[in-house]
Amino acid sequence: MLLKSQPVFHKNFTVLAIPLFSDNYAWLIHNNTQAWIVDPGDAEPISSILAKLNLRLAGMLITHSHWDHVNGIDDLLAQYTVPVYGYKGVHPKVTHTIQEGDQISLDDLEITVWHTPGHLADHVTYYADEPQWAFCGDTLFSAGCGRIKQTGNMAELETSIKRIGALPPSTTLFCSHEYTLNNLAFAQKVEPDNNAITEQAKHIQYQLANGFASLPCVLKDEQQYNPFLRLNQESVQSSLNLHTGKCLAATERFEALRKWKDVS
Repeated sequence: MLLKSQPVFHKNFTVLAIPLFSDNYAWLIHNNTQAWIVDPGDAEPISSILAKLNLRLAGMLITHSHWDHVNGIDDLLAQYTVPVYGYKGVHPKVTHTIQEGDQISLDDLEITVWHTPGHLADHVTYYADEPQWAFCGDTLFSAGCGRIKQTGNMAELETSIKRIGALPPSTTLFCSHEYTLNNLAFAQKVEPDNNAITEQAKHIQYQLANGFASLPCVLKDEQQYNPFLRLNQESVQSSLNLHTGKCLAATERFEALRKWKDVS
């Protein structure tokens, strides 16, 4: 598992990746005193970082209900009495049920809740307009996107990804899994002549070989090599038509691409 990630800074806030399991990241937002954790899948690594940095846990933000995003909640609540934010039904220990448009204040960092279903019906994204941070869980990955799971829906996932993709290009995306290199391999199948994909794959291979995470990522970069953000490009459309053996309508392309990735 990757142990190093570049911290992201804004004013008095820092965001750190906490590696969990084989490929998960929880995201720790802190202001040198208080800390908030996004997707606490495992309590022990989070508690260790809090102790090391002498931080007090002030809250938990849950993007969706899969076990690797929620399994640390109970153990953390045994140590800290803090609010737990999540969509309805995400976890029985949620103290603050949230929905589209809700505002959460992390000290003076203002977070807006976006309901971004598709991977699961209960999925949300936490977005800070200033400094343009999006904690997007399993909706959008670097060079890829989430699968449809259980209560997920293809049309909703497409809508959610388009919404995130329309954010300012400078938006930093805090995704939840280290899938980047695998996703880039698929992107190369879709656009074999896209030099941005080739160069990014080399860069990520170097990062991983040296123990660095590929995340977080920046939207403007993703727009150069993430095929799920490039469905308006002729190169992607032609590749999809060739793969499916028919001329796809605009409304058919996202589903065809997601299904292609599923079997790759």
